[in-house]
Amino acid sequence: MLTPRGEVNGRRVGGIALFLGVFLLYNFSFSSLPTADGSWYVSNIDRGDYGGMLLSHSPLSGYFFFSLQRLLSLLGLSVGTLALIQTVNAAVAALGVV
Repeated sequence: MLTPRGEVNGRRVGGIALFLGVFLLYNFSFSSLPTADGSWYVSNIDRGDYGGMLLSHSPLSGYFFFSLQRLLSLLGLSVGTLALIQTVNAAVAALGVV
């Protein structure tokens, strides 16, 4: 069934607002507190320690952040590893809500 154009735009605006709200809330609250092993995880990525990055319970996430960090460096963007992980986690959480 087709819906009026205003309703579709309203849903889109609502989805964007919900995404931004959850992203900001998550990024400035829960995500801002690193886990107990967070410093170890970040140092493995910063050092390029594949043994520490490629853990059995999440082998691709460490390598993903390592690759993303290197890509951003090649583009001339200096972003800390912890801030990068927290921002990506907040974005994924917000996408999960929408």
